[in-house]
Amino acid sequence: PALWQILVMLLFIGVPLSMFGIAVLLIIDGVIVIRREGLCLRHALPILFGLLIFAMLINVVFLVLSFDFQSHPYLTLLFFYIFFLSCYISITFVSFVLFSLLYTLLPKNIHCDYILIHGMGLLEGERVSPLFAARIEKGWRPGSR
Repeated sequence: PALWQILVMLLFIGVPLSMFGIAVLLIIDGVIVIRREGLCLRHALPILFGLLIFAMLINVVFLVLSFDFQSHPYLTLLFFYIFFLSCYISITFVSFVLFSLLYTLLPKNIHCDYILIHGMGLLEGERVSPLFAARIEKGWRPGSR
């Protein structure tokens, strides 16, 4: 087969697999945040988004298996537009995950006078959330910077 055929096949296989992986990672992230912070809509959004991606993948499979692409050229064009938009989103998420994994390999023994810890607002105006407290604790430990 020609090189372009191989690339198209990789695209049609890689995008659904990467979207499946993104959905799994979002659900895992949501479960971790809910365990640490408690259940609320804001913490459940990654799980809901992951389930939405699963539902979209299932719908696409059924659409491809049952759709007559030759008799509906405009719907076919719309389908491919949505597919390539999904490709873009998948590549963006996969790139972000790969960058995050590579970032963990960078040396962290930097001596500094100040450290900035990103977080969120205080709970009830007085307390920090458990996740933010863990970030502060990690930044405070001498060997963690």
